[in-house]
Amino acid sequence: MASDGREAFYHGTDTDGRAIRRPMSPHLDIYRFRLSMALSIGNRMAGVASSLGAGLAVAWLAALAQGPRAFARAQRVATHPLGRLIFLGWGVATLYHFIASIRHLIWDSGAR
Repeated sequence: MASDGREAFYHGTDTDGRAIRRPMSPHLDIYRFRLSMALSIGNRMAGVASSLGAGLAVAWLAALAQGPRAFARAQRVATHPLGRLIFLGWGVATLYHFIASIRHLIWDSGAR
C-alpha cells in the first residue's frame, strides 16, 4: 500500500525538550499560506528585479562611456515616462529587498 506523502514526519524535540512532529518535506498542502511566506516570496522577486535593474544601470553607464550620442539616446530612454516608471520600480524593488533582507537576518538570529 502506498503511503501518503503527508505522513512523512520527522519526530524530534524542540529547544525546550518537547516532542515535535515536522514534515520531512514541507509543502503547501501541509502548511497554511502565511504572511511571512508572501513576504519571503516578495523578497526573492524583488531581488531578481533589483538585479535586472542593475543591468540597466550598467547599460546606462556603458552608454556614458561610449560617447555623447550613445549617452543622449540612453537619456531619452531613461527620461521617457516608461523609462521613469522602470527606474522607479527598480528603486522600490531594491529598497524592499534591502529592508526585507535585514528582517531575514533578524529572524535568522532567533529574534521574532
